[in-house]
Amino acid sequence: MFKIFYAPEKLFAFSMWLVSLVFAAFLVGLGGKIIADVPSATTPVSVESFTNPQVMWDSRNRLDGAEDTRRKLEPELAEAQAVAAARQTAYATAQSANRNWLATRSVTSTNPDAVKQDRELLRQSKELEALSASLREAQVKVEELSSQMRAALREEAEARSAMTDQLRDAQPQVQSASRAQELKIFGLRLALTGPLLLVSTWLIVKKRKSSHWPLARGFIMFSLFAFFVELVPYLPSYGGYVRYGVGLLLSLVGGHYGIKWMQGFLARRQAEANRNETERRSSLDKVQAVQKIVSKVCPGCERPIPAELDGVKVDNCVYCGLRLFDLCEGKRASGDLCGVRKNAFYPHCPSCGTAQAAA
Repeated sequence: MFKIFYAPEKLFAFSMWLVSLVFAAFLVGLGGKIIADVPSATTPVSVESFTNPQVMWDSRNRLDGAEDTRRKLEPELAEAQAVAAARQTAYATAQSANRNWLATRSVTSTNPDAVKQDRELLRQSKELEALSASLREAQVKVEELSSQMRAALREEAEARSAMTDQLRDAQPQVQSASRAQELKIFGLRLALTGPLLLVSTWLIVKKRKSSHWPLARGFIMFSLFAFFVELVPYLPSYGGYVRYGVGLLLSLVGGHYGIKWMQGFLARRQAEANRNETERRSSLDKVQAVQKIVSKVCPGCERPIPAELDGVKVDNCVYCGLRLFDLCEGKRASGDLCGVRKNAFYPHCPSCGTAQAAA
């Protein structure tokens, strides 16, 4: 896996891809922040901005007042109800005791102490009257607090109803404003990402041979990621049509140029096959030609090179006839002819070191 570091060309290509990826990564991070912050450039839609402010203000004040009154009355009513219940129990107990006493007195009515018992009856009657009055007072207080509580609850319900009516009537305008704002935000995001695709298309067409192509390639990767990945979470319901429409358009443009490039490539390869050996060899990059032959690919027509054919070593491409291997015509230090079979594009013989141009 470390063979790449022993080939300067491959190491350079790897480094340039690394530059493209790093540049694209930083652009993606910056673009993501910008796209996410686009809504901050618009005013949020508030439902209350489409209601009658005076009605909402009055209703809110009524609601706050009613809620405060209800919160104050709740403990007072609970305490009054507890007092009334206690007094009701005391009155019922005293009344039961009085009935029992009367039943006993009817049995002993001939008792000489009848006058004394009459005084006890008067005392118990006054006690029952006092307990009854106290019970009635507690019940009146409970009724008053209950009436105030019902009024507070009614006021609270009316205030809530008025606010609910205002909010319900404002919903159509809120939905319309929300759709308009959604379209505006989507338009802003599309205005940021759409031109990136146009610039990327121009870079692909015009700057593929530029010395700064690694940076341009990073920008192209960033623009594709921004449009087809980063924009997705923010797309409205109709945004998919835009994204797929642009993707379809890019596919058509890419397919058109791809077909033209392939047709041109086939035409160039056919023209290359019709040229003579010397012209074809002189037009090939020697370093790339050596690498292709090492990879068992013809540098002229880029078809696979068979290892052997019927036991005979392949020296020429069986498809285009380009000479791939030859014999070194240099001389060794002893003066003998080298004659080693070698890659025809080697600048020097791997055996005797003779420069092939000199040979």
